[in-house]
Amino acid sequence: MPRLSGMEITRRAANITPTPVSIILSIYADEAHVWRHSKWSGGYALKRRRTRRLDPRLHEVAAGRRYLSPPLSERAIEAYAKRAAGK
Repeated sequence: MPRLSGMEITRRAANITPTPVSIILSIYADEAHVWRHSKWSGGYALKRRRTRRLDPRLHEVAAGRRYLSPPLSERAIEAYAKRAAGK
C-alpha cells in the first residue's frame, strides 16, 4: 500500500458498508491508537510472536460482533468498571 495507510483503507471500506468488515492487526496497544483505528473496523488484534491463528477473530467480526485482543479487552473492562463506580 504505497499511497494509502491501513487506517485509510479501513475508513474507506467503512464508508461503503455499514457493517465493519475488517480487523486491524497491529503492534500498538496504546488506547489512543486502538480507538483511532477501531472506529472503522470490527476488531483490533495485537500482533504477538505466539499468535498462530487469526481465524477465530475473523469469524467474530464476520458474524457482526466486535473483537478486541484479550489484553485490550481487560483494560476496557477495567475502565468501564471504574466509570461505573464513579472513580
